Amino acid sequence: MINMEINGIAKDKEKSEDTEIENKEIKAEKEGLNELEETLKDNIKQFLKSANSIYKAGDYTSATILFFKALFSVLDLIILKEKGFIPKDHSKRFRVLQENFGEFYGFVDSNFEIYQNTCNSKVNKFDCDKIKEYVERIIKEQKI
Repeated sequence: MINMEINGIAKDKEKSEDTEIENKEIKAEKEGLNELEETLKDNIKQFLKSANSIYKAGDYTSATILFFKALFSVLDLIILKEKGFIPKDHSKRFRVLQENFGEFYGFVDSNFEIYQNTCNSKVNKFDCDKIKEYVERIIKEQKI
């Protein structure tokens, strides 16, 4: 009988220690997520600042690249907040967006070619403005 009580106390202690470890892991994970969120927010601000500066100079190709970088960071922030991770590349980002965030996927899917073509062609002001306005709208809607 005493053995059963001791075993019961030991098991309760193990459960308590396991719960404490899990709570510490969750806290560390949340702290890590908060740090990632802040990094993404900083990146968004910097990309936008640079994009707007280059846009004003009339370099719509470089500005578009930076507006897309800001957009990808915004989308990664949304995914991080909702799913708890950041996609490792464009392919993974597209899959996550397609499966979970159709409203964002549609825009990115239909405009990604603009970004892809920045290496071998110039982006016109109309296309740059389209990306710029979308990024600014999403940032406002997401309260970033």
